[in-house]
Amino acid sequence: MSSALTVLNELVNLNHRVDGVYSTYFYLEGANYVISTDKGIPTLDRYEPIDWIEQALIGKIGIGGIWYPGY
Repeated sequence: MSSALTVLNELVNLNHRVDGVYSTYFYLEGANYVISTDKGIPTLDRYEPIDWIEQALIGKIGIGGIWYPGY
């Protein structure tokens, strides 16, 4: 759990450094949870759907972020 809290703290720091970013989340493929600056560390069934990410990741290789406007 301490690793997840470290990631959460880094995401919060990122939000403060970048104008226009209000929330971020981290999802590791295959995990049953999401690390989110707006909802903490909920299990996937308690977080909003993230199905859209499959489409956003088409053509992406390696580690990298996706900037995706919220609704």
